[in-house]
Amino acid sequence: MKQIYNAGSMFNEAQVNQRKLEGKNLRQAFPNFTISNPIDFDTNLGNCPTPLEIWDADYKCVRDSQYIIFELDSLDHGMIMEFALAIEQAKTTQLDKVLIPVISDFRYHQKSSTKQLNEFSINHFVFGAIFDTQLNQENRIWLAKSHNQAIEMIQNNEDFISTNDNQYLNKNKALDCKFIYADGSMYF
Repeated sequence: MKQIYNAGSMFNEAQVNQRKLEGKNLRQAFPNFTISNPIDFDTNLGNCPTPLEIWDADYKCVRDSQYIIFELDSLDHGMIMEFALAIEQAKTTQLDKVLIPVISDFRYHQKSSTKQLNEFSINHFVFGAIFDTQLNQENRIWLAKSHNQAIEMIQNNEDFISTNDNQYLNKNKALDCKFIYADGSMYF
C-alpha cells in the first residue's frame, strides 16, 4: 500500500487544527493509501513524546512514504530535516519518491510591487532544493500553493502512473509555482 507523509508544524492551536484538517482531507482523497499524519500519532495524543520517539516515528514515515507533503513556509526545524532526508532518499535510493513542498503564505505568491521586496523569505539553501536538477527533470518535486493543491498533484501523478498519459504531468507542471519569479520581474 502506498503511503503519504504529511510534514508540518503542530505547535500551536492553529497548526494542530490545520494538520488535523489536512489528515482528514488526505484520507478522503486517498482511501487506499496509508496516511501518516504526525498529529495523529499515538506519541502526540495527550502526552509528550521523547526526542527518540519523535525521531524513530518520523524517520520511518519519511523512509516508507512514496509521497511527502512539506509545509515549507512554517520553517520548522524538524520539517526542514525531514525535507533534507527525503531529498537525499529521492535522489539516491528511492527513485519513485515524490516531494511536494507547500508555500501557502500569500506574500510569496503576490509578487510584491516593483518598488519593494516581498516580506516573505526562506533560507536559500532550503529553497534551492526545490530546484534540484535531477528531481525536476524526473518530475518528482512540485511546489504547491496549498495543501489541497498538493492533494491534486498527488492525484495527477497517480493518474499518470495508471495511464502513462502526459496530460497529468502537464497539469502538475502548470500548478507548480516554483518558477513564479523566474523572469526576475519583481526586481525591475
